Amino acid sequence: MLRLAAIDTLISLQIGPVERIVLARQYDIRHWMAPALNELAKRPQPLGLEEGIRLGLETALKLASVRERMMVSGSNVYVGAARDNRAQNLDFSSAICATFVL
Repeated sequence: MLRLAAIDTLISLQIGPVERIVLARQYDIRHWMAPALNELAKRPQPLGLEEGIRLGLETALKLASVRERMMVSGSNVYVGAARDNRAQNLDFSSAICATFVL
């Protein structure tokens, strides 16, 4: 009873998806996981460094993999390899240097 009241209180606080995932793991609130992960996968910006640290390496990499497999083209959504073979010819050096501060 007390557990359910605490979970209801947390829901009313409208905490973000990363915090919901952390709390879901910590307190075994399984029904929070999929919606929170889905919310992160659908948002336009990728995970930030702090978010990835809080989620853990495995979760962060799996979520990144999910996001990379989703590609939107016009009104169609394709699930599969988001990387076009033509991407092999692109130079990502500037993005890598900026991301990793090299």
